[in-house]
Amino acid sequence: MRDSVTFGWRARTASAAFVSATIFGGGGVERERAPATRAESARAAAPAGRADAVTVAGRLTLLGATGREGGRVTDAVVYLEPIAPEPAPAAPRPVAVAPARPVAEAPRDSMRLLWSATRELGVAVGELRDGFARLYAAVAGGRAPSAADSAPAAPLNAVAALADAPRPAPPRPVAEPRPAPPPLPTAVPTRAGMVMQGKEFRPHVRVVPSGSAVEWPNRDPFSHNVFSNTPGGAFDLGLYPRGESRDAAFRRPGVYEIFCNIHPRMSAFVVSVPTPFYVQPNDDGSFTVPGVPPGRYRLRAWHERAREVTQVVTIDGGGARDVRLTLDARGYRAVPHLNKFGQRYQTSGRDEY
Repeated sequence: MRDSVTFGWRARTASAAFVSATIFGGGGVERERAPATRAESARAAAPAGRADAVTVAGRLTLLGATGREGGRVTDAVVYLEPIAPEPAPAAPRPVAVAPARPVAEAPRDSMRLLWSATRELGVAVGELRDGFARLYAAVAGGRAPSAADSAPAAPLNAVAALADAPRPAPPRPVAEPRPAPPPLPTAVPTRAGMVMQGKEFRPHVRVVPSGSAVEWPNRDPFSHNVFSNTPGGAFDLGLYPRGESRDAAFRRPGVYEIFCNIHPRMSAFVVSVPTPFYVQPNDDGSFTVPGVPPGRYRLRAWHERAREVTQVVTIDGGGARDVRLTLDARGYRAVPHLNKFGQRYQTSGRDEY
């Protein structure tokens, strides 16, 4: 678990904590300073540098929305997770081969006939030469021809070799390498803030790229103990008073439930996503994700009270302007959580659910 979430702390004044939350959170502190719009947050998260980047926009409907904290459509998260393209088959191209000698291109049967005719011609020439030699010896009284003189002419070995030699193989197609596809967009870790004030985490849901750090400045006049028991990402920041801020890093993608070990009604979520293309909807459910390169993506929509919705989409050069998503939270039932020791809270009437 230590390799998934790391944490630390440092003392700060109340004013320093506010400035830090404003810088790291990207949207300011709710109820005290006007937060950045959802579109501005999405533009800040989207990477720059792709000339072919387009915009993905749509609307998310939350069935069973309550309008209160934890039940608002603005607490949802929409993000596009890039899908690695399948390698395209390489285009074959012929290999340049030097032209073969014309004689080697003749059919083998024709070469054999030519070889047979050449041998017969050689035998006939030898017999004719032997006859002339005998005639010359009978007339002039010369020596009789020897066996070597009557031997047939030497065969044309080159022709025989060509007749039996294998014909050259046809050119083989060779895969021509294609240029590698552009690398998939990756999320760049950042820092974000989630202020504790009025026994609440603000904002209730914080979305960060995987590997980012989130800090929790305490602005209440009493102490808090931030912790998470999420499997694979549990951490405990311990008890610290007003004016201090401690942080944890979220290295793995996933949804992390955040609680306070002192006040059971305090709950929040950190959603760590493996992509730079994410956004939280506006009050009317509309959302806009800018700077998305064309390609195939897994479009995901999450809300703490509904089952996550996932679908594969293909974004072309024109982008997407009418994406429709629906999350159903009508079956949600609140269940009290346990403290960091896995036990029920010992609460007073003010802190009970």
